[in-house]
Amino acid sequence: MRNAVVTLAVGKKYKILFNRVARSSWEMYCKKFSYDLIVATELFDTSARALSRSPAWQKLLILSQEFSSRYDNIIWLDADIIINTDRAEDILHDAPVEKVCGVDAYAIPSKYINTLSLERQYRFWDANNIKYINNLSPSKYYLNRGIQCGAVSSVLQTGVFSCSPRHHKEIFEYVYYTYEDRYGAEYNYEMPAMSYELVKNNFTFWIQPEFNVTTAGYISAFYPFLFNTYTLESGEILKFQALLNIYDLSFFMHFAGCANFMLLFASMKKRYNE
Repeated sequence: MRNAVVTLAVGKKYKILFNRVARSSWEMYCKKFSYDLIVATELFDTSARALSRSPAWQKLLILSQEFSSRYDNIIWLDADIIINTDRAEDILHDAPVEKVCGVDAYAIPSKYINTLSLERQYRFWDANNIKYINNLSPSKYYLNRGIQCGAVSSVLQTGVFSCSPRHHKEIFEYVYYTYEDRYGAEYNYEMPAMSYELVKNNFTFWIQPEFNVTTAGYISAFYPFLFNTYTLESGEILKFQALLNIYDLSFFMHFAGCANFMLLFASMKKRYNE
């Protein structure tokens, strides 16, 4: 079987971030498990509608590209991920090709700790007048974004997943062309619509949380004091120590919404190794 890891790094900022911080660990991972690596640097869709919303939606078009027909499985990773190549296992091991395999967002790292993490984030955001949408449960996640979820009670974290051109192209295109990005960043872009349709139609297969360790969630669960240590050198060292602990627990360390931590971690890890 031929398999590929695919991402989208569009614009100077994201190309630099990916190439300087993430690429080397991805290349090592792909070599370890005999995957091709495809880094798209141009949008798949450049229509006015596509340009009016986040490029994150374009991950739904990866199975519609000419290159996808060459592969049995496509593994999508958001570009803001560092792979712990010493620990990371094969994401496709025992993964059924007919399913979209990913991590349940409400089980990172467990359902109880995920709730604790969200509660702490909300307290911090309230205190700092940061706009957000309440996500304390999967049903709230959907309902507060205008999706009548019915019996759907899980949420796919769409920064990491495997999929199949043969099995999933049609539903990916359906989500892309049917749903709109109505609320901005708080909507989580494509994630509510994509998750809802895949879970509702029984396309999801849950893999272990180590494949999508969301850094901000781990910080709010275990290191909430770091939200307030942005300036002192001692604060930088504390952040690095916490991030290194999170990295050690990860297969894929996902810096969703906290790219500043990604740059800090990479620079201090390099300094530490030297």
